[in-house]
Amino acid sequence: VREGAFVLLFGFIGVKPEVATAISLSWFISIATGSLLGLVEYIRHKKEAL
Repeated sequence: VREGAFVLLFGFIGVKPEVATAISLSWFISIATGSLLGLVEYIRHKKEAL
């Protein structure tokens, strides 16, 4: 769904579907990476608090 939305919305401004899909996947990877780093810190600090 996310990639379809990116393709549709970026299509309105003339971006090719392949490029819009790549942008969507890059965005997902960057968000997932940041979230995983936050999870590691959360678990690390949670163990210290116990």
